[in-house]
Amino acid sequence: MIQDTICNTKEILFDSVSEQKSFQLDQTKIEDYRLQDDFNYTEYVAPDNWWTQFKNWMSQLWSKFISWVFGIEEVSGFWLELFKLLPYLLIIGVLFLLGWLFMKVNPSDILFEKQDPPQVRNAHLQRNPTAINKQCFNTKKLSISHSILLSVHTQKII
Repeated sequence: MIQDTICNTKEILFDSVSEQKSFQLDQTKIEDYRLQDDFNYTEYVAPDNWWTQFKNWMSQLWSKFISWVFGIEEVSGFWLELFKLLPYLLIIGVLFLLGWLFMKVNPSDILFEKQDPPQVRNAHLQRNPTAINKQCFNTKKLSISHSILLSVHTQKII
């Protein structure tokens, strides 16, 4: 007959040989510990102020909205995670929108007065440049005549 090496019997064995004693605390030491602040484990409950009341109100409003949308008291799965992130995503979106709007505004328009564009010094040259060019050519002022022709030619190109 083959003997099984795995024992399937379960029994509780007590250690009756060792001399272990249970740890006993004196009641006076326990009272000393209770009086020390290091061993005071009571939690501090913050008083209800306007900020916590506002957050509780917003939380209740959000819960009512979710139960109205889904028709159930509690949402689970993907929608729960999405609705947890949605307030933060909305705040980030509003901040990006405000940043984009401020980048579109020219701060110099707000801070400084608008200035008129500079006036052309020789306005009569723009009205009738060929007559002035002929006059300069006849009086042998060729450099002025050349600059007038050049400015008229560049204005036509632009």
